[in-house]
Amino acid sequence: MSGINLAGHLSAPQGLGVAARNTTRLLDELGVPWMGIDIPVPAATAERVAWASRQAGDPLARATHDVNLLHLNPPEALELLWQRPRWLVLERRATACVPFWEFPKLPRSWLDGLACMDAVLAPSRFVERSVRAALPELPVYHFPQAVWLDSATRADRARFALPPEACVFVTVFDTRSDLARKNPLGVLDAFARAFPAARRDVRLALRIQNARGGLATVGVPALRVGRAEATLRERAARDARVVIFDAALTHADVLALIASCDVYVSLHRAEGFGLVPLEAMSLGRPVVATAWSGTLDYMTADNSLLVPATETPVLGTAIRAYDTARMGEAQTWGEPDLDVAASHLRALADEPALRTRLGERALAAAARQRQASLAGDGLAQFAELAARRVAGEPVPPACAAARARVARQGPARRVRRRFVDLLRAVGVGPRA
Repeated sequence: MSGINLAGHLSAPQGLGVAARNTTRLLDELGVPWMGIDIPVPAATAERVAWASRQAGDPLARATHDVNLLHLNPPEALELLWQRPRWLVLERRATACVPFWEFPKLPRSWLDGLACMDAVLAPSRFVERSVRAALPELPVYHFPQAVWLDSATRADRARFALPPEACVFVTVFDTRSDLARKNPLGVLDAFARAFPAARRDVRLALRIQNARGGLATVGVPALRVGRAEATLRERAARDARVVIFDAALTHADVLALIASCDVYVSLHRAEGFGLVPLEAMSLGRPVVATAWSGTLDYMTADNSLLVPATETPVLGTAIRAYDTARMGEAQTWGEPDLDVAASHLRALADEPALRTRLGERALAAAARQRQASLAGDGLAQFAELAARRVAGEPVPPACAAARARVARQGPARRVRRRFVDLLRAVGVGPRA
């Protein structure tokens, strides 16, 4: 592969931005040239993260390389296909998408965007199964994700005012995500079940990213986020051993917080991949997590304490992407067994040797995940397809039909986009 035009939220703090930046690091390690196109996130944010912007491409010029890698979810990829910026060329090039989805069935709104792709690079086996089930004729290659951490990340309990002798658990929740899916309330419940109030040698560090102090801002989506955060704060306030970290922190700061704790806890109901648990494992921290969905790419009963889950209907979500009208009927996720989770927390608090042993295994598992990513099997398979497309092999009829359909929609969608952007510029209209 001679090079890649990588489009993604390269300067965004959210998980999709972290994943895109991880891929740039992977390409550097593999010696694959790339140029980056930084795509703004749908919901505007003033936060920006440093990335290798020296390799930024000119969005007003034809992109350098013959391969387009859209590190975006399909609705955003579809928006690009409607807008057809000058850098994005499809003819005699190969274009792939790296989608992150948390549930077993893909939303209908994702299908047109994916159908326009030459291939999908699935970040987890869970996502791979979902895409194959929805679009069986589309080439799908497993694209193992890895994390690349700064060697300078160090534990520093004094910095975070954490008791030096306590066993400290940590979980992270971003208010831009969904409270029910990420399930930090489940972590609070499991902690309360595990440790009677009289036990003072344990703490739970609750990191709230994009915190708004529980106050809603204008607009229904912001109101929903505000209520979720307020609920989380109210529950956390019931236990003085729960310490909230809600100040502005960089990604490196959050990693330092995790490194300063003993155990990472993720009682998610669904994850497309789960970057933060893998980051914790890369720091040598044992992880207690739900045995469900994307995290099982790198977690096993040997390297983590897994919490069994019961498949149940998706209920109680609060972000627009998870409205039934958008994501479809009959979606399911995994409901974690909080009693088992509490038992795991107690075991880790009571047995320092268990924490050490699992931390070492977690670190080794994260290294194996990085090696799987560096092996580049999925990229190599895509490169073979890309070479054929660049040489003139036509796209399959289904892909050609999808691209023609999207091209016909383009003029009307571009008018709508300009109108929406105008509304957002004056502080009204949809955020995402």
